[in-house]
Amino acid sequence: MPGPADLVLVNGTVLTVDAAFRRTQAVAVRDGLIAATGSTAEIRALIGPRTEVVDLEGRTALPGINDSHLHAAAFGATRPPLALDVAWPAVSSITGVREAVRRRAGELPAGDWIFGNGWDTGYLKECLAEPGRAPRRQDLDEVSPEHPVLLYEFSGHTSWLNSRALQAAGITATTPVPPGGVIETDADGAPTGILREGAQDLVNAVVPLMDDSAREAAVRSAIAVCHAEGITSFTEPGLGPGGTSLFLGVADTETLNVYARLESAGELRARVSVLLLPWRWAARHGICPTGWPSWKGCARQPTRGGCAYSASSCSPTASRRAVRPGCTRSTRAAGTAVSVCTATATPSGSRS
Repeated sequence: MPGPADLVLVNGTVLTVDAAFRRTQAVAVRDGLIAATGSTAEIRALIGPRTEVVDLEGRTALPGINDSHLHAAAFGATRPPLALDVAWPAVSSITGVREAVRRRAGELPAGDWIFGNGWDTGYLKECLAEPGRAPRRQDLDEVSPEHPVLLYEFSGHTSWLNSRALQAAGITATTPVPPGGVIETDADGAPTGILREGAQDLVNAVVPLMDDSAREAAVRSAIAVCHAEGITSFTEPGLGPGGTSLFLGVADTETLNVYARLESAGELRARVSVLLLPWRWAARHGICPTGWPSWKGCARQPTRGGCAYSASSCSPTASRRAVRPGCTRSTRAAGTAVSVCTATATPSGSRS
């Protein structure tokens, strides 16, 4: 093998994930590709004056993990600093949620929306102490009388709103319930502030869309978290026209453009496949499969239910590609990103 390696990891257990699923002690990387695996002694021979050397000290180096269904932009948009963290352990009670909302309200001009994500009645003390107790709009009204508040539950299938947010969305006791949705009401028929499933569309449709800088910050934030967990590639399962009512609007075409710009600038530090939706609407408007440029030479992949675009370098050596230059390496993320540059779309008519 000519020349020294750019990076070597030694004194550990390296899972090669080759045909024999061999384990070695060390691995060498050159030009972003896995150059060699072997014993620590063998790989040390590839160390040059500019080689970065990581001593694993007995730890395990795994190939990069692929997440086949990750709403990364939405994840980044619903975590700090773009949204409040109202998940355990940041908060463990409705009182804690109220205090977080109170602080944010004091930082924003009246009328600005407050977003948050992660609450779970399984951890909220009041809900545990009182069977049947659920979050209510009144819990938020006192601490945010001049700000619409939208807090997503940890699963993303339920939202908790205050009265200002309900008013902004036009939700009253007489509002028709969208198909597949639930608007929870109290004994008097008034909305409690809890929306489930399709009913969330009512509020998602009226929240201000994020600008490009916020979208980019969301994508970068999500990828940083992925790196910390050893994830080096993922599939965004649905971006494009029609996505403005999903996840604070970050599922729309503008986010797809953000991914494209980051990739073109060499700053998309993960291998990303994006499923374009909705296919039928996009096809009628010439967006898919012929209207959108492929990224970095990757062929477009029209599929049964959507159109997949891979924002990565698709090549015969893709399975040997190491962590992208500039990625924050963790022990788990130090190996090769082995995911292939393909994706399958959700069949037409299915929920993502």
